Amino acid sequence: MILFGPELEELRERAKAAAMHHFVEQASQDGVPPTLRAMYVRKAEQAQLVLGGGSSSLIEGEAALRGITAIQMAQVVISMAAAGGDEIELKRMETNVAIETAATETDIVDVLRARGITMQIDLSQIGAGSADSGA
Repeated sequence: MILFGPELEELRERAKAAAMHHFVEQASQDGVPPTLRAMYVRKAEQAQLVLGGGSSSLIEGEAALRGITAIQMAQVVISMAAAGGDEIELKRMETNVAIETAATETDIVDVLRARGITMQIDLSQIGAGSADSGA
């Protein structure tokens, strides 16, 4: 037997990695620089802290500048954070579920193809020592 591609489970993992890369690329096309994105993530974490009854000088400081309460500011931050990534994350998760439930390698390729996701496979790295010489 000669292997022409990865085993089903290996292909699943590679396909999910390709899907993740695809959706991260989509999310990053909003023009927000990575450093600013990291600050937004931190701000959302701090907003969650405030909504959970804690305190945050970042959220409290911005709330004071805007003339609103820290709770109101935290709610605004969480609302803004949720608006941007939910749709992309749901598409990514739907793709992962489709990959995980695909019955064959062809089904996995079809899942990727239907979503415009490409994946390159270096066949020299697949199944080393697994090919049957035919003897």
